Amino acid sequence: MPYKIAKDGEHFCVHKLNADDSLGEVVDCHDTAEEANAHLRALYANVEDAKEKQAPLTVFKQANGKYRWILFSSSSYEDREREIVSQKALEDDTERMDATGDYGTLDWWHLFGLDGELVNRPPTVSELGRIKPVKLGTCDFSAMHGNISIETGEFD
Repeated sequence: MPYKIAKDGEHFCVHKLNADDSLGEVVDCHDTAEEANAHLRALYANVEDAKEKQAPLTVFKQANGKYRWILFSSSSYEDREREIVSQKALEDDTERMDATGDYGTLDWWHLFGLDGELVNRPPTVSELGRIKPVKLGTCDFSAMHGNISIETGEFD
């Protein structure tokens, strides 16, 4: 079940969304947007029907008008250099981010920057050392829920 936060007077209410994406039943209301966002994160992490329909990347507009992204990614994976990134490495990275406050960025590698220009094609071998991803946003929260890595932030 998709959910959305809507301001109702002085409160921030988490609603279920109807099939036509209109606001449905109120799940709960909170005094602050932060509390409502935490509730939303918990729903998407724990509610079975939310997990089934949840896309890996979700975007929503916050009460302050800025757009927030939430990324749900799996645990262990093989990176671009064919190295395995283990769940332990992801857990350690989450601890490091919490300790330092440096959560990194949301980068898009399918459209990359090369010498200051956007390129939408595979890089040549000679370009590999010079490519940079397109930075989409800045992460401000990271957590592990079981074997799922959850990161969120605002778009730049």
